[in-house]
Amino acid sequence: MPPRPVLAVLLVLATLPPFVAQASGSVVGSYTMFNRIERYHVELGVVLPEGERRVLLRSLAQHLTHESRPILLPADGYAMGADQVDVVAETLPALARLCCELYPAARAAHARLVRATAAGTHPREQTSELTCPPTR
Repeated sequence: MPPRPVLAVLLVLATLPPFVAQASGSVVGSYTMFNRIERYHVELGVVLPEGERRVLLRSLAQHLTHESRPILLPADGYAMGADQVDVVAETLPALARLCCELYPAARAAHARLVRATAAGTHPREQTSELTCPPTR
């Protein structure tokens, strides 16, 4: 059996690299489930005959699925997430369409996603705009 100091050094060499990789921001060797954590914020709005109006995500809660609520509702403020941010980006057209359905007098609706690194740097923006069908 090797001496205890050798075993201790081997234990440190086996456990330390993942922590160093994670702390340095490297994905390789960090053994993390998510390779990026982002901040995200969703803004919704409709254009009514009297002007533009902001739509809060929490006002849509009853129209959202049980699975989507924990992802979307915190995005009224600034939420943190990983892979779900990509899912939110894909649902922007559906959110704009939902705003058109809930506000029949709306001429247009828009959904905007702002995402950035966890530290809030390198912001990126994605927008979906939709012309609402005229009411019947």
